[in-house]
Amino acid sequence: MEKILTASSILIKIGSSFTRETQGLTKEEGCRHFFIIPGNNGPRWLLPDNSNLACCVLKDWQPYSLLSLLKWILIQKLYSLNLISMVPSIGVVNAPFNNCKVPGNDDELIPVIYVGTPGYQQKAVATLINTTSGEAVSVMKTALSEGGASSVLKEARMLDYLSHTGVKNIPRLLAIDEHKQQSWQSVVSGKPSSKKFSQLHINWLLQLPHNGEHITLDQQNTQLAERLESNRDKFTRSQQDRLEQGISYIKGNSLIPLLLVHGDFAPWNIKVQSNLDKQEIAVIDWEDARIDGLPLWDISHFYLIQAHLFNTPELITDLLSNSLTHSYMEKCGITDVDVKSLVLLYILFSSLNNSKNTDEHYKNYLIQTISRIIKQ
Repeated sequence: MEKILTASSILIKIGSSFTRETQGLTKEEGCRHFFIIPGNNGPRWLLPDNSNLACCVLKDWQPYSLLSLLKWILIQKLYSLNLISMVPSIGVVNAPFNNCKVPGNDDELIPVIYVGTPGYQQKAVATLINTTSGEAVSVMKTALSEGGASSVLKEARMLDYLSHTGVKNIPRLLAIDEHKQQSWQSVVSGKPSSKKFSQLHINWLLQLPHNGEHITLDQQNTQLAERLESNRDKFTRSQQDRLEQGISYIKGNSLIPLLLVHGDFAPWNIKVQSNLDKQEIAVIDWEDARIDGLPLWDISHFYLIQAHLFNTPELITDLLSNSLTHSYMEKCGITDVDVKSLVLLYILFSSLNNSKNTDEHYKNYLIQTISRIIKQ
């Protein structure tokens, strides 16, 4: 079981990267109050006592369930009116964040902190706010677990790689501290993406570069069969049967290009930006990206992770029949491979992935969808 971190321990870990000018200040004057907004098994948000410094961050975050959204709107309203301390479930903690600065920047900063769900990959995302202008100047990610450290450093290296590829509308890596397991990146603003897949998503995905290599369905079949054989003890007999059914469907010698994929292409990692009459999307959280992914990987994830989390199985039908899916295939130059095969490749590789980063409930869900996809 993963350790549940307290708000104080998270603030201490984040604060280790700041310098403080405390001359002439008492211990109390050197501290700031932070409100603790609870989540599942620990804090979800740590908000500074001055709500004006957090509004630019909170307006860009939005829960997708109606009940959670209503609660969030109420919390933001009480926070803006300085009444949030009246909510019984919300706590307060003091932390030494007065007159804080980061190396190389003379501006006083305060963090607005989002805390990831406790688990193997947990991390905290702190948006650093200039206390004078109220503007967000950078985003600092701090590992809170073993897997979180790997994720923070992996994303930083991927952002460094992406800076040479020409991919647009992504964060820019500013700095990395491997010892403290922290990274800094530019702020990506925008409204949360709709849950509905659109041409905006297609336009952004089509810019992701191919790596120049190709693979056939027959080669993928062999790889998947070997992976299943070496991991049979991790699956029930019923799950093995479904996986075998999916693998047997993957056949053909047409060449499929390998390309950069985001890996967690989902509405909560996508922001819609408006410039005059033009809209584009920007994409954050690159820790699951890879340069040897497959076409439809990101689109399949967009649909299936939502079908799982929001109990909307009709999204599976939409994924397979949507004209945008077929348009993407054509523009990628893939005309002789069916959509089902590429969707199944996403499901099979995600299900047979040994990484601790993939949620077991999601793996089970994906395995259950195999028969339905083949029959449609």
